Amino acid sequence: MVDAYVMSNLQESLGLDDAQFAKAIPLVKRLQGDRRTYILDRTRMVREMRRLLRQGGASETAVLDLLKQVKALDVEGPAQTRKNLDALDALLTPLQQAKYRVLEMEVEQRMRELMNRVRPRQAPRPGERQGVRE
Repeated sequence: MVDAYVMSNLQESLGLDDAQFAKAIPLVKRLQGDRRTYILDRTRMVREMRRLLRQGGASETAVLDLLKQVKALDVEGPAQTRKNLDALDALLTPLQQAKYRVLEMEVEQRMRELMNRVRPRQAPRPGERQGVRE
């Protein structure tokens, strides 16, 4: 859904000509896909660490293995993102690069807003007025 939204707004938002747009599509798809994979893999590993720790029987070996994997992802994920962004930037003018970053930020912000609307509202904590969060 997010990818479709970005793709549908990419050409107009960045002012791409048809040739640039055709070249940008696979680059943006790769960028978005690699980011998603990084986040999902990292989340899965951290959840597994949490599960092991909560069970109380987490061995140092198992935790160390997961930590190594998370640390490797934390190096590889941003490096892959940089590589993908560099490839996209090579296609775009500086103005278009800036517009792409703004588009990404706006999409992320919009997704957070939508998620906040969808999440069930939590009951206020003791001493907290309803509808007011700090």
